Amino acid sequence: MRHERVLTRLSATLLVLIGLLMTVPAIAQQAEDIALDQLIDTSATTEGALTLARSQAGSGNLLDAAATLERALLNRPGTESDLLRLLYATVLCQLDDRRRAAYQIANARLVTATDMAEVRQACGNIVLPQPTRGDGFAGELAFGLAYDGDAYGALATQLELPTLPSLSDNGLSITTSARIDGRFDSRDDHHFYGGVSFQSKDSVDGPRLDYRVGGARLGFATRLGNGGSDLWVGGVVRHARLFDRPFVTEYGGQAVIGIATGAVDRVAIAIEAVDQRYHGTAIDRARSGTRYDLAASYQAQPASGHSYVAGVAVELKDADIRTLAYRGGRAFAAASVPIADNGTYLGVSGTARYVDYRSVGATNLTEWRLYARAAVGLPLGPEGLFAEAATSYTARHYNAASLLRDYNSFSAELRLVFRFGK
Repeated sequence: MRHERVLTRLSATLLVLIGLLMTVPAIAQQAEDIALDQLIDTSATTEGALTLARSQAGSGNLLDAAATLERALLNRPGTESDLLRLLYATVLCQLDDRRRAAYQIANARLVTATDMAEVRQACGNIVLPQPTRGDGFAGELAFGLAYDGDAYGALATQLELPTLPSLSDNGLSITTSARIDGRFDSRDDHHFYGGVSFQSKDSVDGPRLDYRVGGARLGFATRLGNGGSDLWVGGVVRHARLFDRPFVTEYGGQAVIGIATGAVDRVAIAIEAVDQRYHGTAIDRARSGTRYDLAASYQAQPASGHSYVAGVAVELKDADIRTLAYRGGRAFAAASVPIADNGTYLGVSGTARYVDYRSVGATNLTEWRLYARAAVGLPLGPEGLFAEAATSYTARHYNAASLLRDYNSFSAELRLVFRFGK
């Protein structure tokens, strides 16, 4: 009897132990499931995913941080994913996966310089792949009023008119401009491109200095290597009408090579050769010849809405009459930056150009042409529509031996600007 009670107790204890052993894995699995659910809940929002991934990366769990960001990116389309992509790129660079990091950076667009700081520290001078873009159009349309302190001087500098010693007057004009660029038959490594542009000025008050300038280009672009470098080759044609009469027609070719130098910047080398045919009097037609232009520029887009360009160029122009030919050079720069969260922007640009005419004899003709512009754009209701106010300065200064009149014109402009496409 006693032995039976001992056996009964041992059996009961054994059953309890077996039950406990079977329960422990279930409890552990339940705890893992709860932890996983909490992990998913934490990364359900962009802020939660960023916080969790930073915590994981800070603890040295880079693979866990990458998994958290990958999971979050699956549910964050569009611009909401930009900050996730940048942190993901940072983690990938720390994992020495720079190829995938470059892809994430290239697809994050609406970011600031502050957002990029962490990426730059982790990735350094990483070369981005050129994003594949489909066919489509982008451009700008503008209409407004412009006031010129010296209307003829501003026009003479822009269209290279011969100087007239006594003509100087202010003027009010209606201005219009358009620029449309397109991509066609886009592939991973190449596409065809085309574009048209137009600019006009119609006098309202002051000297009648109306003009029309239009142009078109068409060509082929291809990617160079696996980085962000590319080559564009095509043809170009332009025509200008002055005072409702043909002024000059030019046609030729152009080529541009862009070389990626970092994540958000590149160097561009551009060359253009066009045949210029002037219309009008015999003296006007004698200016006809071939114009060559070689330019090198640095371009950067470090953050959304920020763009910068600066460069230098050399020019060479021959003419039917040697004294109308010239050589020269120019320096140029431009920048556009947002100055308010609502999309208000500031744009500045400037060009300094030196021209040396191939004069024969004791008198040599040289000149400086200067142009500077500053504009502030305020977004209006419809997307892409801005009201822009601008001021500019145009000057043309000759050497003293030429005995020609210098031009100085301060201008103001108010216009509506509509931008579309990407």
